[in-house]
Amino acid sequence: MSLHSLIPYQPANKLQIRVCRMWITKTIEDDPQPQSLDCVFVDKQGDAVHATVNARDIQFFLDLLTVGDAYEITKFRVVHNRTSSKVVPHPAALELNRRTTFVPIHKTNQEIPKQWFNLIDLDQLHKRINNDVELTDVFGHLTAVQPIEDVTVQSSRIAKKRNLNLQDIRGETIRITLWGEAATTFEDSGIKSLPPPIFLAVTSLKVKEYRGNPVLGSTGSTVCIFNPEIPQLTQYKQKFKDLKSPVQTLRTSAEMYADRAVSPNFESKTIDELLLLDPALHKNVSFECKATVIGFDLSRGWWYKSCPFCHKAVKKTSGAFQCNEHGSLNRLPEPW
Repeated sequence: MSLHSLIPYQPANKLQIRVCRMWITKTIEDDPQPQSLDCVFVDKQGDAVHATVNARDIQFFLDLLTVGDAYEITKFRVVHNRTSSKVVPHPAALELNRRTTFVPIHKTNQEIPKQWFNLIDLDQLHKRINNDVELTDVFGHLTAVQPIEDVTVQSSRIAKKRNLNLQDIRGETIRITLWGEAATTFEDSGIKSLPPPIFLAVTSLKVKEYRGNPVLGSTGSTVCIFNPEIPQLTQYKQKFKDLKSPVQTLRTSAEMYADRAVSPNFESKTIDELLLLDPALHKNVSFECKATVIGFDLSRGWWYKSCPFCHKAVKKTSGAFQCNEHGSLNRLPEPW
């Protein structure tokens, strides 16, 4: 039976599949707890399905299954796939339990693809902005990696974060932000041991917009796979065959702010002096002010909705966003 023919809550015979990838989904809190073990299965037709295991059976299946191996499976349950944040765009999903049988197969092993991804070209990412029905997979040449840093999210929670830069075969670059465990488990040591160029597939991402451009962020289902065995890899290796430069290290947020030079032509003022200035009389005028940060007001988060033209705060009235200088906006405000 093929994965393509699976129908929710209809009887299904044995399947021959390969385990493409596997991850533990955890709760989003200060002390994340395992919710489920999740897998992507692919068959020889190249179709894929999302399979999930209840939290109580996680260790049982971690001991039973190996990523990359092929199995014949029976006694599983076919259910509806989730309605949003789909890892695989299949109407059905599989539920596995301790009654599910897995028999390793070797005869048809080579017929089943090694990997499966829901890839999208970087120049098409704008079509996925804020559309989370399906999660997005991307593949490209890894050009830069940022060290892990701590950031405050939702005004109070501290999270681990790191950025990556991926470049496609046309030279377009996209920034990916890895959060939490996706950031901490990213293989820094693996990058140093691999000869350049390094190619990377990053799965199950959400596409958002920042300053008019698409940006990618990880989810609890995100997996990073170096040099995956997919048809695009050969094409990319040919394109970047002469590239010998190592992966660059991106500066952290703290380093970027620390390195910002202040022009010697700026007039120096204290905070008290700045507070006495009339903003209307000093438009586009810059001053130097040396001060010590003694605390953060996180009551409204780290950013605000700003006018895309002047970046002043906007207000929402009667279903539209209003800027004091530019009136009613015909574009969405930008985080600033």
